[in-house]
Amino acid sequence: MMIQSSGRVWRVRVSPLVLALTLLFAGPEDFEGRGRPHGIPLAKALSEDAGVPLGFSPQTWFEVEQRLEQRYLKIPSPARCRRFLRRLTAEPHVAGTPGDRRVTQFIYDEFKRDGL
Repeated sequence: MMIQSSGRVWRVRVSPLVLALTLLFAGPEDFEGRGRPHGIPLAKALSEDAGVPLGFSPQTWFEVEQRLEQRYLKIPSPARCRRFLRRLTAEPHVAGTPGDRRVTQFIYDEFKRDGL
């Protein structure tokens, strides 16, 4: 009878009922998105200034972001990347071997040298 399969009865009959009640009583704001501050309409959140942090206007945020991008785009150099890649791949460095230890120490020394 039903007594033996009470777990199945719960899953088959009660779970859909709980889901239906949840969907029935949940407001539309519960389904519009979680990444925006509470109370902001979805259309506003999807507008052009949706990614602007609190305290910035779209124009000032654009200027700040542009300055940061230009600053950090100057950092990588193909020659420096090539040199590091050659150094890192010059010998096998299987995990747990002396070669792995040397590569780890090299990376650590580079981070330390750069103040990280």
